[in-house]
Amino acid sequence: MGSELALACDMRFASREKAILSQFEVGAGLVPGGGPMARLSRLMGRGRALEVILSADDVSGDLAERYGYVNRSLPMLTLTGLSKRLPLGSPPSTKQTIMGY
Repeated sequence: MGSELALACDMRFASREKAILSQFEVGAGLVPGGGPMARLSRLMGRGRALEVILSADDVSGDLAERYGYVNRSLPMLTLTGLSKRLPLGSPPSTKQTIMGY
């Protein structure tokens, strides 16, 4: 769940231990909504996008990184540190928006 939201983001990171990405609608006989068909093909190429969408299989964080679904797949502790560290290298206005101060 939330794949459409993740695909709409400029950067995507996944936990190696917990991330499971999929297009569950296909398993229910529905067409994935929210534009994943177009976005996935731009990220990982047509063949892999078709594999992910038509198979309706769960995609682990590591496989998602290999396919280009996410930027990086990291251990949970590293991921938490990255999410706090990323905004620090940004311009002050961006830091204020992201960090809320």
